[in-house]
Amino acid sequence: MVPIFVWWIGEGEVERDLVDHVRRHLETAFRRPVLPWDAPERPRHAFDPRRRQHLSGAILRWLGEAGPRDGKVLGVTDRDLFIPILTYVFGEAQLGGRAAVVSIARLVEDVELFGPQLLVERLAKEAVHEVGHAFGL
Repeated sequence: MVPIFVWWIGEGEVERDLVDHVRRHLETAFRRPVLPWDAPERPRHAFDPRRRQHLSGAILRWLGEAGPRDGKVLGVTDRDLFIPILTYVFGEAQLGGRAAVVSIARLVEDVELFGPQLLVERLAKEAVHEVGHAFGL
């Protein structure tokens, strides 16, 4: 059974409870092992200084090269993501590929108003969505 690895690739401190919640949702949705992955590398080359955002496609390629070899890998970041034709994206995945990435940068809207659980649930849903693409959905 192909495992899923969850890797915090943000610049800020990892929020373990947030990542653990994502892992639990992925385990439930895909009924397979979801394991933490940790390495000090970060995809800093994906930053576009003109847009002041990170190119999600470059992060996906990097995750495929730098991440674990035996399974899918989900990168979770606090950096703002984009693709060239959109102002921003919440995440992106390689359809039928190995890598997916999600960002909390745009998911924090209204969290101060509705509470931190809103971010937790939004991130879990976005993670399941993007990893689903990596599985070909």
